[in-house]
Amino acid sequence: MTMELVVALVGLLWIGGLVAGFRFFAGERWQFLASVPVRRLPDGSWECRNLTWYGFISATALSLAMLILVCLMAATGTPPATTALVATALLSLCLPASAGIAHFVDGKAHTFSVGAAAFVGIVAAPWILLLFKHLLGPEWGAIEPIPFLAGFSVVYAFGEGIGRLACISFGCCYGKPIAQVPFGQALFRRWPLVLPGATRKTAYAGGLENVPLVPVQAMSALVCTLAGLVSVALFLRGRYAGALLVAVLVTQGWRWVAEFLRADPRGVTTVSRYQAMSAMAILYTCVMVLRFQAPVVPPDWRVGLRSLAQPGVPLFLAALWLVVFLRMGISAVTVARTYFEIRPDRV
Repeated sequence: MTMELVVALVGLLWIGGLVAGFRFFAGERWQFLASVPVRRLPDGSWECRNLTWYGFISATALSLAMLILVCLMAATGTPPATTALVATALLSLCLPASAGIAHFVDGKAHTFSVGAAAFVGIVAAPWILLLFKHLLGPEWGAIEPIPFLAGFSVVYAFGEGIGRLACISFGCCYGKPIAQVPFGQALFRRWPLVLPGATRKTAYAGGLENVPLVPVQAMSALVCTLAGLVSVALFLRGRYAGALLVAVLVTQGWRWVAEFLRADPRGVTTVSRYQAMSAMAILYTCVMVLRFQAPVVPPDWRVGLRSLAQPGVPLFLAALWLVVFLRMGISAVTVARTYFEIRPDRV
């Protein structure tokens, strides 16, 4: 079986899962995964913390993205432990940035921005890598800036694709009402996104509950996933610079375009700060491609797949999943109340 056929089969399954998820997670019941009682109230009910599908999907998206990164880097001869070390350092910077930059730009404390995290990751990745190489010396291994930045950008594209299902579940990053869009109305009316539920962001922030919206989250998921598939095919052919440029130019270029289709607040200026970050990320990536020489040895994708059998890989991914879920899956903007009763007919 050729590498292209493997990528094509995985792509078909990936996109099929996304399309099914667009309708599945639009349902009102798929915002909350569970509610955990934390405090008894005077009337006998319990106040609960809500665990969200947003956090579950985000954690799953990041873990799957890291699995792909470990596989790609192992194919270039980089041990999984090395990849995990760099990825952990990078995520330790990106995850706080996703909340900190969103708070600075949007003026809200309880929010996250994937775009902000991606921008910080793209800027910081080569320098974190070089720092580790300087500190650890020859024992570091064969990892180089362009392949690593290409791998990081490829898995960002895949992670962003899955992560948009989380946006549908929570109702964030929502598109404009179809009636307000001057073009593409026939297409959007055929495949609108309608989000019921008063606790979703479309309702409490935009007043757009049950309103047909431009399905910008679904569009972003498909564009990013297709970019990831093309980029991973280039990566596995040893065309690291091409994989990096396709992943960054498509995902960040689409982010620039998608901002004009969104109805959630993006600032008072015509061009939002997130669009400015996207433009800077594209320019920065082009500079990095010119600054660093990409190796010419093509990777061995079979070696990459075999690396996933190492016992440390699933442990790393499970720990990463748990950290992200605890960080992003405990709702700070909703609360639940529940009662517990005995069923006399079953006593």
